[in-house]
Amino acid sequence: QCSGVTFSCKKIEDAGVQVLAQGLVQASKLSIVVLDFSCCTQVGDAGVEALGSGLGHAPSLSSVVLDFSCCERIGDAAVQAVGQGLGQAPNLSSLVLRFSHCQGIGDAGIQAVGQALGQASILSSVVLDVVSCMQIGDAGIQALAHGLAQAPSLITVELIAVSCERLGDTSMQAVCQALGQAPNLSSLILKSACCERIGDAGLQGLGPFFAQTPTLKSIELDFAFCPRIGDAGLQALAQGLGNAPNLSSVQLDFSSCERIGDAGVEALGQGLGDANGLRLVVMSFDGCELVGDAGMQALAQGL
Repeated sequence: QCSGVTFSCKKIEDAGVQVLAQGLVQASKLSIVVLDFSCCTQVGDAGVEALGSGLGHAPSLSSVVLDFSCCERIGDAAVQAVGQGLGQAPNLSSLVLRFSHCQGIGDAGIQAVGQALGQASILSSVVLDVVSCMQIGDAGIQALAHGLAQAPSLITVELIAVSCERLGDTSMQAVCQALGQAPNLSSLILKSACCERIGDAGLQGLGPFFAQTPTLKSIELDFAFCPRIGDAGLQALAQGLGNAPNLSSVQLDFSSCERIGDAGVEALGQGLGDANGLRLVVMSFDGCELVGDAGMQALAQGL
């Protein structure tokens, strides 16, 4: 059975979501759920907590998509309930959670999501969108990473944490360490643009991870407007890319990373040149004023 509903309506309140949750409780054979509550500004913790409980009574769930983007009344209690519900879905293989611009969500909520992931032994695909969730910091992402480390079947991971000002290098390092334990990981998307605390140390964790993950075929990294990233981080990243044997697609955005110069771009060219299987390369250094002709020439030669 499949249930897919898009609401995006300001008239929906917690009472309506609670009624929907009761329906989930009665649908014991439900396998796919797609619910879009984005911009439903009257939906809060009470409604989402009920929904989380309903998910916990649907043991056949294999695929879940929940979008609560711009639901300003949702906080950690709601996310914790969703996490607890998902943790009771032993057949969960695909999960998409979108909480962008939910300012009430912090580390406690993300920790609950991490715990749910740790119980999903056959989970193969994860998307988590926490754009502009200003209360989420390194502690939350570390807990999320701990959960990812216990999900051995992961193939694709997408973490969108743009404009999360409390995230730093520790978060990137934790994610890399966790995903390094995913023996089948094929695709990774990390978007942390406008996270001013992420610097070279975060990228230095990514480099070895790429080299140690032979199954990785596609990566997309967005660190635009991260002012602490410079040549040292790019050089470490380049070395890892050059040692990733099966990499076929690379997309990198370092727009307006003002500390990146020719040395970093030159190293990147060398690294990509060593990745013999590459078929697609997309890069942006728009606004990197220290990058000049020498860097572009070296990059071109590597490609």
